[in-house]
Amino acid sequence: MKLDNNRNKLILLGIVLLIIAGVVVVLLKGLNVPLTTQKHDQVSIVVAKPITIEEAKGICKEVFGDKKHEVKIIEIFNDTYSVEALSISEEEKNELVDKTNQKFETEIQAENVSINSIDKVRLRDMFLPYFIPLAISAVCIYVYIGFRFRDYSFGKILLSITCNIIVTEAIVLSLIAICRIPANRVTFFMMVAIALVEIIVYLIYKDNKIKNSKK
Repeated sequence: MKLDNNRNKLILLGIVLLIIAGVVVVLLKGLNVPLTTQKHDQVSIVVAKPITIEEAKGICKEVFGDKKHEVKIIEIFNDTYSVEALSISEEEKNELVDKTNQKFETEIQAENVSINSIDKVRLRDMFLPYFIPLAISAVCIYVYIGFRFRDYSFGKILLSITCNIIVTEAIVLSLIAICRIPANRVTFFMMVAIALVEIIVYLIYKDNKIKNSKK
């Protein structure tokens, strides 16, 4: 029994330290948000010839090297590519144009290509459209729990589930921050899925416990 208590204390201490470390990383470095959600520059180059994403990435790699950037093909005819980076200088833009002309034998004029400044997108604005559906789903789940366990101190059950979800999500967020995992829609829906799985597992456990107590 004493060993179990010591083990539980160590686990609790580890969780607390992990969450603290996650908070420190967020305060110092922030989350690893996608480039497209930060204030950045963007350049679009119309090649007027079919271009693949590999070709566009090859050109941008030569210009930007290890500098963080994202490339995508736009327009329905796949004849235009855009590159986004935290900052794009006139020299880098001109080099993009030159290398594109060399590769595709085009005559794109650098002065006809502009550097567009894109404003920062707040994470809360990105996930705001999902708030109402998630809130409605949460209310429905809590109503079901209240109905299902109305004779078994469902208030304590709701509180327990809520606390478990908060702790679990804090741990996941800390890992995302510490490991520099991109904080995007994928990680958002992953966290939602974790919360749903935790609710389902807890309800199954509680339901089985109640059934066993009646035997």
